Amino acid sequence: MKFYIRTLGCKMNLLDSARVATALRRAGHDQVDEEQAADMVVVNSCTVTAESDRKSRQAAHGATREGKRVVVMGCGPRVDPKRWQQLLPKVDVIGSDAELVALGIDTTPVVMPIAPRARLPVPIQHGCDNRCAFCITRVARGPHRNEPLDTVVEHVKRASLLGVNEVVLTGINLAAWGCSNTNRPTESRLPSLLRSLLSRTSIPRIRLSSLGPEYLDDAFFEVFVDHRICDHLHLSAQSGSPAVLERMQRGHGVQQILRAAERARYSRPDVAITADFIVGLPGEAEADFQQTLNLVREVQFAQLHVFPFSPRAGTPASKMPFQVSAEDKKRRSLELRTRGRTLRAKFLDAQEGKPAVGLVEGDGTVLTSNYIRLRASGGRRGGLLNLVIAGDDMVRLR
Repeated sequence: MKFYIRTLGCKMNLLDSARVATALRRAGHDQVDEEQAADMVVVNSCTVTAESDRKSRQAAHGATREGKRVVVMGCGPRVDPKRWQQLLPKVDVIGSDAELVALGIDTTPVVMPIAPRARLPVPIQHGCDNRCAFCITRVARGPHRNEPLDTVVEHVKRASLLGVNEVVLTGINLAAWGCSNTNRPTESRLPSLLRSLLSRTSIPRIRLSSLGPEYLDDAFFEVFVDHRICDHLHLSAQSGSPAVLERMQRGHGVQQILRAAERARYSRPDVAITADFIVGLPGEAEADFQQTLNLVREVQFAQLHVFPFSPRAGTPASKMPFQVSAEDKKRRSLELRTRGRTLRAKFLDAQEGKPAVGLVEGDGTVLTSNYIRLRASGGRRGGLLNLVIAGDDMVRLR
């Protein structure tokens, strides 16, 4: 059987898809690069917002219209499998790993799939105990669990031996590694994990995915100075308004974002500090949005990921009073994205002429440690190239 996997959402979903693909290939099936050529389509869904839910269902509907067998897995069915089965009666809806096994897809033996990717995601943490007002991930992914240190080290060692030059540490609440509960940020042992990877493996580059600023203490920045750790810090900021952050139940304040940015630049002067922001949470007034703009201006982020608030059934925010109008959310999103593009251009201008090391991707580009994508020719996929950053060679990050 020929199968195709469509993945929506985060890096953890990408990793789950890689495990499913490995299990299916081991069972004798063939993975294809185009959905049209497949007999079976696996949709790995995202449910973080109502919009991502809709897109996931749309992907499944599209495949069923073509007469293919469709399997839907991921966070959507984990949260509410009965609803998904009602909405997709012609689809195999998978709400648990046990149901995957019953379908003949056993990912249990798949420890670390090494796919033909230039950068390899390595999970260090799963789940979350936080109760952010807008988020359903706690329900979809379960409580916080740490991957054992030795397991992470062995994964990275194996990747390095197979020629991988960059691993991306991933997790639902990555910086909480080592905590007994994600609501206890002072227990984070992420710095000690990083030290172990630096001392016990020879991997050239370690990239960190999204981090909560409340976990980033002095110990983190003491190890962040090591140049094998990519100088790219992506913060889960979400807002620059103290009042909005409190309604979001984020567990951090504006000062922690500012401090993280200041320490990062002190440790690594060319660091790219990027961030996620949600605009239009219920009750967000114009003054609150202005505080977000002020924070963006003060930090001078290198790139922004901006999301208009989308009410997600089952979350406290979906029932909050003073919902922001669609028009205001659209306007605020556009303004913040425009600021982000301006700041991105400013960051790239500041990097022009500087030496860098680029990781060769499979699309004719390389990615620098501080998250600049450059056009390049030559070099093997996944290899490292010494280069100088030039304005004409820069391409916009996907």
